[in-house]
Amino acid sequence: MNADILSNPGLDAATVRDFSRRNDAAGIRYLVAHTLMIAVAMALLASAQHVALQILWTLLVGILLAFLFAPLHESIHKTAFRSGSWNRITGIVCGLILLLPPSYFRCFHMAHHRHTQIQGQDPELDASKPSTITDYLLYMSGFSYWREQFTMLISYALGIRQDRYVSDGKYADVVKEVRAFVIVYSILVAASILFESWAIVEYWLLPMALGQPFLRGFLLSEHTLCPVVPDMLQNTRTTLTNRIVRRLCWNMNYHAEHHAWPSVPFHRLPEAHQRIRADLPNLDAGYLVVHSKILRSLSTESSQHDEAH
Repeated sequence: MNADILSNPGLDAATVRDFSRRNDAAGIRYLVAHTLMIAVAMALLASAQHVALQILWTLLVGILLAFLFAPLHESIHKTAFRSGSWNRITGIVCGLILLLPPSYFRCFHMAHHRHTQIQGQDPELDASKPSTITDYLLYMSGFSYWREQFTMLISYALGIRQDRYVSDGKYADVVKEVRAFVIVYSILVAASILFESWAIVEYWLLPMALGQPFLRGFLLSEHTLCPVVPDMLQNTRTTLTNRIVRRLCWNMNYHAEHHAWPSVPFHRLPEAHQRIRADLPNLDAGYLVVHSKILRSLSTESSQHDEAH
């Protein structure tokens, strides 16, 4: 990130270089812990006898699966691990689970970093942010996410879509990877039909549907209600949260720090945060606080709209 567009650079070049050193150990620790939590949650789900426990463990599995978005995100930045192979494998496995091919997501996400909060250039703004309570509930349900992922997979697999952020040089790789993903999904569906198994529904699709709203809520907090300006410390929010959530999201609650210095791996973001915390304009004490602000803003907009009509 070019410090010239930061209102307060906060970290000098030498510190950024030091913080940007990658290693495999931190990524392996986080990935192993995340994988073990999924395995334990799935074991609890498999052994649950009562409906209430089945619902509880299904939700837990879903949240853990949905937040594999965190290692996928780090891997496409190549900061999850020092090893390129580890980053690539992690991206593919997590992408398969999330219906989000890493080659496509990297194109999308790098455009988001280059053009954060710039209408017409930031792909995250292609879909309108919630402007009413109904919009908010629809977004939080995850419905729009699943619709977009299925549409994207089918259209790229057929070779009939190329988003503006997927360059001609990357297009063939994206199509190839999407087609490989579709083949894997087709094999899973065919095997499920052949063996009359509901396993992929019980341990993957249904949990993901229940867990996705938690990821949607996390992601909505990153830029909503922040100023629409080029300054990364102004247009992005950092949200303080507990240790469990920080581990679950791989420290991506420190989102302003990540946008300001995207080369800094997830495990160094807490240190970066301590250096610049006093100068962060968008710093909130928890996700409930952020969403209460969002809901109040939607209520205000709805009231103003009603008064105008």
